[in-house]
Amino acid sequence: NKLQLQVDLLEKHKVDFSFHAAEIVKYDKEDLQSDKSTYFYGKDVKIFSNKEIIDDNGQMIKSPLASFVFKKELIDRLNSNHPMAYPNHLSHTSLVLWAAYCSKVLYVPRYMSIYRKAHTESWTYRMQSDYTFKKEYSLKTINSYNVFNKITQFEFGSPIEKNINNKIFSVIKSINIPIEDRIDFFKQINEYSNTKNKVLWFFIFKRKNAHQFVVWSFKKYKSILKKIRSFKVLV
Repeated sequence: NKLQLQVDLLEKHKVDFSFHAAEIVKYDKEDLQSDKSTYFYGKDVKIFSNKEIIDDNGQMIKSPLASFVFKKELIDRLNSNHPMAYPNHLSHTSLVLWAAYCSKVLYVPRYMSIYRKAHTESWTYRMQSDYTFKKEYSLKTINSYNVFNKITQFEFGSPIEKNINNKIFSVIKSINIPIEDRIDFFKQINEYSNTKNKVLWFFIFKRKNAHQFVVWSFKKYKSILKKIRSFKVLV
C-alpha cells in the first residue's frame, strides 16, 4: 500500500522524509481539468539534497502535503533543540526544508493522491477569493521561514529571503485586498522586505491611482499581446 511503499523506500535509501507525485484536478465551471505535471519529477525515485530543494531564486520543489511520510525522529530532533517550533511556527514547506537540512528528501514517482484546485473549499480558491485568508496565510508563512532561518543558522539564507519577498509582492500588489489591510500587512513585514518591494509599495501599490493605472496598463498589454498572437496564427 501507499504508506508501506514510502516507509520501505525511506529505509532503503536511509533518508527521513518522502513525498510522492499527485494529480491536480481543477474545477472550471462544468469542466474538470487534470494537471499531472506540477508534482511530477520523473519516472524514477529521486533524492533531493538541501541545495536542490530550493533554487537561487527562492523557488521550492513543489511537494503535496497529503503525500508526506517522514520519520518521527525528524520532529523529535527539531523539538529537542527548538521546543514547540514545529507546531507553533513551521509550515509544511519549511518542514520540507528542515528535512533537507537534516537529511535528504525522497521523491516517489507514483500518483497516489489528488488535489482539488479552484473548488470552493480548496486552498487555491480561498487564496484567490478571501483576502483576509491570503493576508494571514502569507504572514504565517513569512514568520515560519524567518524562524526556520534562525533554526538552521541561515543555511538557506538568500533563497529563503527571495521566497519571502515573492510572497510579500503577491500581497502588496493585490488590488482586491483593501489598502488598509495591505498597509497593516506591510507594517508587519517591512523589515523583511527588499528594496524593490519597498519602492513598488511606496510609489505604486500604496497609491490607489498609480496602482489602478499599472493594473489597467498590464491588462491592456496582455490584451494586445493576445491579439498579436492570434493574428500570427491566422497569418
